[in-house]
Amino acid sequence: MTWAQAIIVYAVCWWLLLFMALPFGVRRQDNVADGADPAAPEKTHLAIKCAIVTVLAALATWAIDFVISSGIVAVK
Repeated sequence: MTWAQAIIVYAVCWWLLLFMALPFGVRRQDNVADGADPAAPEKTHLAIKCAIVTVLAALATWAIDFVISSGIVAVK
C-alpha cells in the first residue's frame, strides 16, 4: 500500500469510527435553560473520543495493510 492509499484508508477509517463513537456516553441535560435545545448533550467527551478513534483508526489501517500485503485479499 502506498502512502497516499494509506492516508485515504486511514481517513475513511477515522471518520467511520468517529461516527460510531459519537453516541457513546452521551446524556441529555436535566435542567434546560430557556431557548436551549432539550436534546443537547451535557458533556460530549469529544476530545477523549477523538483520541481513542485516532488510535483505533491507525490499528485498523495497519490491519487492512497487513491483509492486503499478505495476499489474503487480492487488490489490483
